[in-house]
Amino acid sequence: MKLNPNLKENLKRTTALLVSAAVFGTALTPQAAIAAEKKAQARRGMNVTAGASSMMVNSASKGMKAVKEEPWASRLLADVDNSVNVRKEANSQSPIIGKLHKGDLAEVIDTEEGWYKITSGDVTGYVSKDYALVGSQARALAKKVCKLVARATTDGLRIREQADENARVLTVIGKTDVLEVMDKKPDEKGWIKVKYDGKAAYVSSDFVKVKRNYGRANTLEQEAEEIKKSFAEENGATAASAGGSQGDVYWLAAIASHEASTYEGQLAVAAVVLNRVRSSNFPNSISAVITAPRQFVGTGTISRIIENGLSQQSLQAARAALAGQDPTGGCLYFWSSWTGHAGIHIGGNVFWR
Repeated sequence: MKLNPNLKENLKRTTALLVSAAVFGTALTPQAAIAAEKKAQARRGMNVTAGASSMMVNSASKGMKAVKEEPWASRLLADVDNSVNVRKEANSQSPIIGKLHKGDLAEVIDTEEGWYKITSGDVTGYVSKDYALVGSQARALAKKVCKLVARATTDGLRIREQADENARVLTVIGKTDVLEVMDKKPDEKGWIKVKYDGKAAYVSSDFVKVKRNYGRANTLEQEAEEIKKSFAEENGATAASAGGSQGDVYWLAAIASHEASTYEGQLAVAAVVLNRVRSSNFPNSISAVITAPRQFVGTGTISRIIENGLSQQSLQAARAALAGQDPTGGCLYFWSSWTGHAGIHIGGNVFWR
């Protein structure tokens, strides 16, 4: 995901607040910083000019110096295993307008009870405080989940097999291409260890910039495009070549995640749906099988599941079923295992013909 150049500027705090925080150890939330800045300017008539990482305050008081701003004061990271919904308004019933994934970075621009208003990429909306960290906690999480990458600053950068200018060249990359960093600091000769084709390789530190790779939020449209792209990259082909359309994959993944939680269980559910499609006793399309009366769920439920986000596990199970995998051995029916029905038990359900 590329950084959006149109992100709003970071929240600014006055030098007076920063000095207070430094001296007295005051912890400022983003909303408190905004409010305090307005009060400080009104009372003291300060003229504030802000840069990307520091602020200069022109004051009648002599000896006032620039104070470096804490850049993470208004930054937020999603504290989730997969993704959290970004909503239009600050309530759980509000429409979903985007997704903030694990490792995605956002700026806090306001707060309401239980919610942060954030901007990230092309998304501006609300994220529940239950699924997000800000400030120093967000920075600590970023160090754990966001990889360090080396971004080439020139075209024709050589990736070498060893940390030696005479070592074999594995490939050549262009400006802005990115490599995962294995060792943060270069060795004594200026070589940075990176990962290439699953193995260690080396690039000169003179021609790369090393930084942490933060993602940005996706709109729902961007999320759909990312999923399509992921399909093609993982399978070397479109979903259609696996025996189903893009819509078929979504529908299978949605019903699989609705009926089971484990990968094996989801694969089994998807396989049953496809077995029914092939049977003359059921409708001949995936969507018709799923929405058949008194069978699974309606179109509205499937739409909501897809809108809320499909896990990579359920998508993988759907693709595997379309490719022919069937752990049920051709079963057409299933119930929850607690019903005691005879059959094959997989992932909390029992399957039979």
